[in-house]
Amino acid sequence: MHSNLKYKIYIIVGEESGENIGYEILSSLKKKINFKLYGLGGIKLKSLGLNTIFNFNELSIIGIFEILPKIPRLINLINQTCNDIESVKPDLIISIDAPDFSFRVLNKIKKKNNTFKTLHIVAPTVWAWKSYRAKKISKFVDSLFVLFPFEKRYFTLHGIKTTFIGHPFLYNNNNNLKNNAKKLFKLKKNIISIFPGSRKVEIERHLNKILFFLSKSSSLKKYNFLIISVDAQIELIKQISYQYKEKINFYVLKTSKYKKYAFKYSKFAIAVSGTISLELALNKVPLIVVYKLNYFTYLLLKNLVKVKYISLANIILNKKIIPELIQSDFSYKKFNSELSNLISNKRIKNKQLKMFDRLKQILTSNKSNIAVKEIEKIIKTN
Repeated sequence: MHSNLKYKIYIIVGEESGENIGYEILSSLKKKINFKLYGLGGIKLKSLGLNTIFNFNELSIIGIFEILPKIPRLINLINQTCNDIESVKPDLIISIDAPDFSFRVLNKIKKKNNTFKTLHIVAPTVWAWKSYRAKKISKFVDSLFVLFPFEKRYFTLHGIKTTFIGHPFLYNNNNNLKNNAKKLFKLKKNIISIFPGSRKVEIERHLNKILFFLSKSSSLKKYNFLIISVDAQIELIKQISYQYKEKINFYVLKTSKYKKYAFKYSKFAIAVSGTISLELALNKVPLIVVYKLNYFTYLLLKNLVKVKYISLANIILNKKIIPELIQSDFSYKKFNSELSNLISNKRIKNKQLKMFDRLKQILTSNKSNIAVKEIEKIIKTN
C-alpha cells in the first residue's frame, strides 16, 4: 500500500510520443505513490487526473524557419507555464522531450527558484548535433532519463545524474486489442500501414505525396492501406486522403484505437521519420521511412548534423537497415523501388526482422521498471 501523503508532480509534454512515455511511467508510479498531476499534456495524461493548462498541440512547431512567426506566442506559453509552476510549488517537475520548450521553462524556473527538483526524460540528441547542449542543460536539469544506452556518457560527464531506463515502448508492449478494432476489420490480410507524422506541417508535407505514389503503382492494388492518424489531426488527414478514395483502398483510423491493431496485422509500413519508426521496428513491422524538410532548414541542418541516418533504429544499430528516403530521394522512382524491394524480396524483409530482434535486446534495460523506482527515490528525497 502506498502512503496517503499526496505529492505534487508537474508534467510538461509537447506531443503524443512524449505523452505516451509519460503515461507508461506515471500510470505505473500511481501504484507506488499517491500524487496529484499538474501541467501540460493530452488525453492520456488527463486520464491520470491532469488538468492541462493549454493544449499541447500549440507546441507542435517544426523546423527553424517555421518557428520564427510563432516566437511571441511561445514566449507567452513559457511564461504561463513558469507562473503556473510557481503557484503549484510541485515536489518534482518532469519534462519529456520537446526540448525547445521544456528547457526554456526549466532554465527560467531554476533561475527564479533553484530548490525545484527537475527531471527530464528523453535526452536531447547531443550525439547528433549541438554537443555543447549537454553542458548547458546541467544548469537546470538535476536528473535525466535516457532511452538509449549509448547516450549516458554524454551527460554524466557534466555531472547530471543520468539513468538508462530502457525504452518505454518495451514496458507494456502487449498485443491486447480493443474489441472495437476487431469488430471493424474482418480484413487482416494484405495490410500496409501509413504513419504520416503527428504534426500538421509533417502531414501536409508528406501524406499527399505518399498516397500519390501508391496510387500510381498497379502492383499495390491488392493491399489495404491503414492511415493511422494522431487523434488531433484526423480531419486534416481525411481531407488530404479524400481525393484518392477511388484509386486506392484505404481507411483513416485514430492512433488511440488502432495503432496496436496496425502493429499486429500490418505486413509492411510506410512512416514519416519520428519515434513511430522505432515503435514499428520493435513491433517487427518491416518498413521504409520518408522525410522532407523545408529546403532552407535542411541546408542549415545538413552542415550541423553529425549522424549518418535519421531513423532511430538505424542510428542505434549503426547500419542502414530501414531505407530512408530524405529530401530529393523522396521521389516516386526511389519510393516505388524501395517499397517493391521490401515487399517482394524476402531476404531484405528478413534482414530487417532479424535486426529488429537485436534492437530489442539493446533497448531493454536489465532493471525492472527502473524509471518508476528512480522517480520514487527523487520525490522522497528532501
